[in-house]
Order: sequence, then structure tokens, then C-alpha cells
Amino acid sequence: MRKKWFSLGCLTSIILLGLFVWFGIHSTKKMLTEKTVTVSSSSYLYLNLKGSIPEFFPLKNSNFGDWNISAKNIIDRIEAAKNDSKIKGIILEPKFISVGLATSHEIMEALTDFKKSGKKVIAYFDMAGNRDYFLASVADEIVLNPSSSSFILLTGLGHKTTYYKQLLDKIGVEMKVVHAGKYKGYGENYSRKSMSPAVRKNISQLFDGVYNEMLSTIAGNRNISLGEMQKIYNLRDDIFLSGQNAIDTKLVDKLMYRDDLYKKLKIDKKHLIPIKNYIPKKSIAAGSKIGVLYANGEITSVDKITQNRITSKKLNKQLDKLMNDSSIKAIVIRVNSPGGSAMESDIIWKKIQEAKKIKPVVISMGDVAASGGYYISSGADYIIADPFTITGSIGVVAVFPNVSKLTKKIGLYRDGVVRGKYTNILDPMEPINEGTINAFKKSIGRTYTEFKTRVSNGRNISLNNVELIAQGQVWNSQDALKNKLVDDLGDLNKAIKKAASIAGIKDYSVVYYPKQKDILDVILEENFNLSNANILLKNKVVKDLEIDKALNYYEMMKADPVQEILPFNIK
Repeated sequence: MRKKWFSLGCLTSIILLGLFVWFGIHSTKKMLTEKTVTVSSSSYLYLNLKGSIPEFFPLKNSNFGDWNISAKNIIDRIEAAKNDSKIKGIILEPKFISVGLATSHEIMEALTDFKKSGKKVIAYFDMAGNRDYFLASVADEIVLNPSSSSFILLTGLGHKTTYYKQLLDKIGVEMKVVHAGKYKGYGENYSRKSMSPAVRKNISQLFDGVYNEMLSTIAGNRNISLGEMQKIYNLRDDIFLSGQNAIDTKLVDKLMYRDDLYKKLKIDKKHLIPIKNYIPKKSIAAGSKIGVLYANGEITSVDKITQNRITSKKLNKQLDKLMNDSSIKAIVIRVNSPGGSAMESDIIWKKIQEAKKIKPVVISMGDVAASGGYYISSGADYIIADPFTITGSIGVVAVFPNVSKLTKKIGLYRDGVVRGKYTNILDPMEPINEGTINAFKKSIGRTYTEFKTRVSNGRNISLNNVELIAQGQVWNSQDALKNKLVDDLGDLNKAIKKAASIAGIKDYSVVYYPKQKDILDVILEENFNLSNANILLKNKVVKDLEIDKALNYYEMMKADPVQEILPFNIK
């Protein structure tokens, strides 16, 4: 009798659990559905942008949590608004956005194209940072809040690295860094107390080019001379530009409160459409297609649910789909990666070579396509970099932590029996001898030679000339073009047009990969993995904390100590 009641109880629990899951799924689907609004005539699209803006987001936008819209979604909706007779113009209000210059430039190009329709773009600021103003400079008119508390803060560009060697020496931790390429700066912050002269020289050259390009772009958009723009950034007395000062420098056109601006434009709440709620109808791709594949993040074998990871397993699966779809006549890979695992990079490179035999492959470079990011790009049929792309960094590095001195300090000792010369080679508690380091140098040297050979064959440059532009040197896109690392400068649309031209097609539609999924679908695919669900629902994917980066790099190094990765970000 007890067994029957026990069985009945178990069955009841299963049924109740099933009902709970079913209701949970359906209620969550409603909660995750994008909120759309009805667009009335003479409406304005409201680009109220803030925080991190990823170039491409693997998840569909939703009403749940603090999800930020991706640059691709922004660009798609600007394009739709251009052809929407009910949209009269755009109100652009970026507020301390965190976005790469190349990604920001892509949005700027979409706004420039929007203006060709005769519709206006009006930017409004209460407060604005450097990236906000860079993007807003494309507007027909820039309006600033007249309050003395309002401001524009133009800070320029910079890169600072924390050097840990002295701290590590004090606690008994040693980081062995093995480079192939004297300019390869990754890891030197663990083995040095300051930036090496070679790395400083290379990064200074890089920043000069990017900084001048940024100032030239703003100056051109605002019809200000480059000399005046340089004075504003380099010689001004006021940190914050506001009020009449902002007018006198020609950074803004008017001082006006937001409500007064809306009254002047005859905008009420009904006629102001937040870009997140502006969901244009999707056209069904037909006929010949160009497939655009986004490759964003570090290249690693460690897979996580995040837009900041590229694995050969996932990327190559997408490439197989594009290769095997007969309606797709050419492939554009949008690379936005500082690099990572040398092994993973080579596996992806090989798949791209296979794809080239079937259909044209064009690379479109985003904010950064360096080190492993350049490795996977180097063998394509054609490479187009954004004017603000950072690329190159052809070099290899390995970093090995050693805590044997620390363990002795705190009284930890290891003992045992091993067989084989390199049994404990990756054990951080075992001292690293020079013989081991020399063995790694040989291995890394072979990887470096392979990297240079890939570039030599892919770009049709002699190995000797590759060595001159390699050694870990990082290049701005203009110098990369001079050095034949890329074929042209332009945005993603230019790359799509080039791919169509190589494929010999004029009429085509564009399809994007990987296909975006609902949050719930991803959680279900992960078999209700609570850790991954927590990452998604807390929106950790778009956060960019230094501690997270450090942990990610350590995780990547454990999986594969030989890395082709860029050592810094531009801020």
C-alpha cells in the first residue's frame, strides 16, 4: 500500500512540475516579448543610447532586464526609418555610451545615409562624454541643455596598463612571459614594472593615427578646421564645455531645454518612438543572398554563453551552413576580435580556406581585428577595415604563472614521484627552469613562423616583408592599408557590396548569422543550466569589468597557453 501511495505521490509531483514548467515557459515568453508601439505620422525615432552597445547580440531584444540594443539593431532600424513615411526625423541622445570607435562609426554612417532622405538628425545633450560627442557630431543640429550643470567632456583617447611585477615579487609569484615579436606587449605587465620602449613606440604611433582620424571626423562633421579641433582637445582651459563656451567653440548650435525643443518640433510622447520599441517588419530574404557572419570576442576553446567568445566549434558550424546553402553566393565575416588561442585561430583559418574554394569570402573588420583576429582574416579573398579599426599584432605570446616562492613563504611544500621530463611543466607550484623556457621559445617560434606564412600566402607579401610589419606591431587602418595588410577602408555595407561584386551578382538580399535567439530558447538549449541562466538574466554578457577580463584570460591560458592576443583596449 505504501508503495502505491509513494508512486502516486511521485506521479503527482511530476505532473505538478510539468505544469509549473509549462506555465513558466509561456508566462516568460510573454515577458520576454519585444514591446512594439504604433507609429503615428510625423513621429521621431528616439535614439536614447546609453551604456555598453555590443556590435552584435546573440539574443533577440526583449523587455526583460537591462538589455542593451546592439549596434546591428540600431543600424537596421535607422535604415528602416529612412524609408518609413511616418518617421519625420531622429532625436539622437547618447549618454556616456561605451562603444568602440569603429562600431560608433558604423552607426554614424547609417545616420549619414538617413540624412540623404532629407530627414533631419537632431542631437540633444544634458551631459556628454567623448564617445557621445563623436557619434553626435554627425547630426544636422546639436542642442545642449542651457543649465550650467550641463556639459560636454572631450577627453581624447588613452591606454593605461597596470604593471604587477613589483607586487608579484613581494608575494613570491613569478610570471614567465615568452614572446615571438619584440613589439608583442601582451603579458609584459606581469614581467616588467613599466612599458617597454618598443611597445611604447608602437602604441604611440597607433594612437597618433586613431586620434587624428577621430578629430578629423568630428571636424569634418561640424565644419570646423582640424587646427581648431586640436585646440579644443589639447589647449582649452575648461575641463567641461557648457553654455556659451560650447556655442563659441561651435561644438553645439543651440542652448535649449529638452521640453522646449520638443515643443518647437511639435513632439509629444506619442510621437517620440524609442528605438528599442521601433520594430520594423522583416522582409523575407529571397533569391541570391550574401551571408554575413559575426565573429565577436576573444578566440578560445572555452565556450560560454556570451557574445565575447569565438570558438572554432561554433564559428565553423555557422560557416558550414553558409557554405552548404546554395542560395548564398558569397560570405562576409565581420571580425571584431583581439585574438586569443593560436590553435583555435588556425582551425578557423582552415575552415575559411575551405569556404573560399566554394564561394567568395570577404572580411569586414570592426573595432579590432588583431593577433588571432588578423590570423583568421588573413586568408580571405578581400579585407576591408573600418577607418577606426585596430589590426595587425602578428606575433605570439605565452604566459606561465609560478607560485613556488609564495608556497615556500607560507609553508606549503610538494613531494611525490614523477616520470617524464615535462610531467609538471604546467604546474604553477613547480619552479620553471631555463631549459623549459627555451623549449617553449622553440614551440612559440614555430607558431610565429606559421602565422607569418599564413599572412605571406594570404596577402601575397614576401616573408621578409611580413617580418618588417609583424613582430607584434599593432596598426591603425590607414597604416595597415599602406602595409598591404588590408585591401580597402570602409564599413560593413562596403564589404557586402564587394562580396557581391566578386560573386558576380547585382540583385541580392542579405542574411545574418548566427541567427538571434530568445533568452528562453538559449536557457532550454543549455538544459536549464542555472549558472548560464543567471548570467543571461543578470545581463552579465555586456559588462566589461577588469576583474572579469583577468579571470577570462587566465581561463583561456589554462586551456591553451600559446596565445595570439592584443594586450590593450582604447578608452
